[in-house]
Amino acid sequence: MAAMCRQVEQFLVHQRLESDDTLSAQLLAKEYLERHEGEWHEKLVNEIINNLEAKKAKETEDFLILGQLHGELYERPQSTKLKSSQALLLAADRYLDCFYGLHKWRCITELNERQLILPEGTPPTWNISQLEHLTQHLDIPALRIYKERLGLAQSLSMEGYLHLKSEVFSKFEYLSEKDKRILLFYLINTVIQLWLKGFVQIMGELLELYKTGLKEGLLVHYGRLLESMFSNIVTTGNSLRQFDFTKSFINEYADKLAPEMHEDGRVWAIANTFFKQHDFEKSITLLSTHSFTTHHFSLHGKSLLLQAYFEACKNDDSYFLFMLDFGEAFKKYIHRDQLLSTRRKTASLNFVKYTTILLKKMVEKKWDEIWLENFEEQINQEEFMQGKQWILEKLGEIKDGLPS
Repeated sequence: MAAMCRQVEQFLVHQRLESDDTLSAQLLAKEYLERHEGEWHEKLVNEIINNLEAKKAKETEDFLILGQLHGELYERPQSTKLKSSQALLLAADRYLDCFYGLHKWRCITELNERQLILPEGTPPTWNISQLEHLTQHLDIPALRIYKERLGLAQSLSMEGYLHLKSEVFSKFEYLSEKDKRILLFYLINTVIQLWLKGFVQIMGELLELYKTGLKEGLLVHYGRLLESMFSNIVTTGNSLRQFDFTKSFINEYADKLAPEMHEDGRVWAIANTFFKQHDFEKSITLLSTHSFTTHHFSLHGKSLLLQAYFEACKNDDSYFLFMLDFGEAFKKYIHRDQLLSTRRKTASLNFVKYTTILLKKMVEKKWDEIWLENFEEQINQEEFMQGKQWILEKLGEIKDGLPS
């Protein structure tokens, strides 16, 4: 078995090598060099350099390879350093600056992005002015965009987002696949942050970014679509009542989830579509009869089922006891969940608590405008609460139905 595993590993390496023309050519060039075939080595290295330099959108690794190959030509034993051209060293230096600058700006913007979301202690320090000085002579579109992203993250605004979006898509064809993916995700995160700040009209922008990512193949990475991205796209599409898009997306991309999530993701997505179409009974039936096996969709499914029970109760009181029983079971599930952070547990428990309180008042019709105002104030004061916007919407509907 050990020998067989080694053969399989060697086969995988060989398969990778066959699919990477640049790497294959580099290794062959080294073989020529070691066998003292200087002319063949120089010819092949120059071919690699010409092919990489002709690429409109270079990957970061391309700059590193170009720097190394120019240095290799300068150092080749068939020619003394005095006879080698200074241009080779200058080119190697420039390409290595490109490699370092891109990597550094990516790291800086990603570290800054994490600080906006995750409390990981003291923010990292970096010398931005020194990096700007180092990279100011480099004509790489991605560098300028990363600098703009850093500025927007520090001062979030709709104008800043629209300018960043314009910059990204005006230079899209000149960006590497990696930079396209990173910058698209930054745009998506920015839209979500603006939506949370009250720019509700920006949801259409979010869906367009998702559609672009799907069309360009940027959201599916190594053949897989993250479950969080899958559920976000479904929720966004359904919230904008783009049901034809959502159904098509589910059919095409549910199988791009991790294998164990295929069925869970499909069932949750269809139930979410029923819910947004106000077919609460179908949503309840689907969610209550399916046995979720994965954490992400199990939690999302339970939250959606609670909302579906709430909506169904508005027209049919027979769902009331079902929701109360389910609410108690949901709270026990949250307390037992070992994967949820303390904040997420608090947010989920608050969601169950306030949804249940509101439903009881709604069924008993024991409320007035003062109680609703106090209840709304309590919700707004909660720092951690899942589904806050949805509950506030339900409160608004109730207020609108009160006699003048």
